[in-house]
Amino acid sequence: MVREQRESSIGAKSQALATGQSATARSELDRRICVRYSPSNSIFRYQSEGQTKKFIVIYHAPASAMEQTQNMSPEDMKKGMDAWFAWAAEAGEALVDFGSPLIGGLKLSPSGSTPSDREVSGYSILQAEDMDAAKVILAGHPHLAWAAGCDIEVHEVMPMPTM
Repeated sequence: MVREQRESSIGAKSQALATGQSATARSELDRRICVRYSPSNSIFRYQSEGQTKKFIVIYHAPASAMEQTQNMSPEDMKKGMDAWFAWAAEAGEALVDFGSPLIGGLKLSPSGSTPSDREVSGYSILQAEDMDAAKVILAGHPHLAWAAGCDIEVHEVMPMPTM
């Protein structure tokens, strides 16, 4: 049973950007994606000729960069976030979840837990046709210019096997 159905141009923008095509050409590449809600498994399924994939974006920043944010005025914080919001607007529907800052990571093992040493500072979730398209969406991301040592890690989400 289909609860919600809508058409969208998810993936067309990243495909057009990846191939260097203009906004006019992007509309010609538009792929229609039908989003269906399945009550049996409570997840959204994306169906299209060119299946979109999800990507987890993990932001890394050194502790010194994170400490700088604690001493920022609200005006400076807003100024820093304005670049992120501009990037999010440009990413459009490819940005599934803007994400949030992360702190206090723990590494869990059978013998207990220890503080994470990976300097993870946040995450986002994207959808794109492939890793190359995800890289295009992330090109020029403001996190990369925030402070020395900042980088972005991207992982493709693999589909779960069906039961």
